[in-house]
Amino acid sequence: LLYCNTDRVRCARSIRQALGHSSLRRCVVLPRHSAFPLAPSAPSTFVSCSPLRPCNMASDYHNLADCCPAGAEPLREMADYEPKGTMVDMQDVTCYVAWPEGPCTSAVVVFHDIFGIHSGRHKQFCDMLAEKGYGAVLPDFFGKDPLVSDPPQYGASCCCFLSMLCGFCCGGLSRKQRELSWDTSMGHVVLDCVVPWIKQKGATKLAAAGFCFGSYGAMQCSKYPEIFSCAASFHPSTESFCKSTGEDDLALCNAVKVPQLVVATSM
Repeated sequence: LLYCNTDRVRCARSIRQALGHSSLRRCVVLPRHSAFPLAPSAPSTFVSCSPLRPCNMASDYHNLADCCPAGAEPLREMADYEPKGTMVDMQDVTCYVAWPEGPCTSAVVVFHDIFGIHSGRHKQFCDMLAEKGYGAVLPDFFGKDPLVSDPPQYGASCCCFLSMLCGFCCGGLSRKQRELSWDTSMGHVVLDCVVPWIKQKGATKLAAAGFCFGSYGAMQCSKYPEIFSCAASFHPSTESFCKSTGEDDLALCNAVKVPQLVVATSM
């Protein structure tokens, strides 16, 4: 279980009390403002619940290499990255697909953030999964009607910021979320288009992963234990998505039937 809080020890203790001593052996608590795929401002704190002991961030860790296993450091360089996957049409949706060579029995459906599949590290994240032997499918839910027009591939720009601000203030974001609600559109895309394609490729075990805006989709997938085995949400904005669609976000949480990894941030 990953969670963000300024006081990581108090957070771990609260989690332990909520779940019971016998059901929680180790708690992994991320520092405040850490977010994937953005590099965290400080390394994670690994807190054993018995005994519960904090790590001194100032004295225990001097750089990321001191705490992170080899290959686990946050991504830092990406400006020159060239995606390795391909764009594939799956009935009513176009998806970025990264698939390993050889047999693949496990795959991940990845849900993009409000900037769409062509920005940030979305494609690189899928390629990393493929390198580990997992198939990855990233549906383009925005299609030809993106919320943010022409977002930069990496970082941000003035035009990007203004476009996003306009979407928030003028109702564009709420409209887009209503159009993409699970019952209106997203559920059809995932269950009727993406999942059958993945199963035709031979994958039998599926997971879901969502970034910010896309965490809503990852949690919706978690209602189907017969299809999805687990899900991960990075800096989720499920609550605001549900407000726009008129759904009860707590009811959605209660409907989750599979294990979750939630990497949250606060501002």
